[in-house]
Amino acid sequence: MTDTAHAEAHPNEPRWVTRMPEPQRSRMRAGRMRTDIRRFGVLAPVIGSWVFVAAGLDALGRPGWGIGVQALVLALIAACVLALFVRPAALGPVERMHWSALPIWIGGIVLMAVGVNLAGGAARDAGMVHLQPAINATFVGFHFIPYAWAFVTRMILWLGVCVGSIGVLGVVAGMLAGPPWAAVAASVAGLVQVTIVLVWATGRLRGGAPRLGRRPASA
Repeated sequence: MTDTAHAEAHPNEPRWVTRMPEPQRSRMRAGRMRTDIRRFGVLAPVIGSWVFVAAGLDALGRPGWGIGVQALVLALIAACVLALFVRPAALGPVERMHWSALPIWIGGIVLMAVGVNLAGGAARDAGMVHLQPAINATFVGFHFIPYAWAFVTRMILWLGVCVGSIGVLGVVAGMLAGPPWAAVAASVAGLVQVTIVLVWATGRLRGGAPRLGRRPASA
């Protein structure tokens, strides 16, 4: 019996899932629907992983070995698309989002943009423009963290902590040792970012981030 057979509702299930006809309802409850909004939502960090890698390699002067790094990230992106839309794994049940999800999403984008601009400006004023790729990774990474609660997806917490921490390490290394460490950190952050999404897209790291007043669905 597959995990889509006789899938049962859970306490945090959105009403629109309950109204779906079978077998679509069971597939949605198992997280196997190709139209699951989560599959489209993670395309942003998937595309962003290429941006991080490309920015890091640009800052490094496009070294010859960068072609291999680009090929690797493209392969990981292709694997993500395959796992998300061609051979969709079970992502676990969709959970009802809190009313604050939209304000948190918008607020996170605003704070990220402000942080990147302020920190980037401070770095330029200090003659450390080489820190910019790692600064970008820091704020992009950490802005994901509240989304784990807003969108009830545990994987986003891993995404934010890992990518943001790599960005911080890149900033510190770039300040202490100078180039090229901030650029290296940005490229590493991109590879880590797409890898985490790929792990989730293959059915791991399932479940929602814990939050007050609501129990996450079991993986």
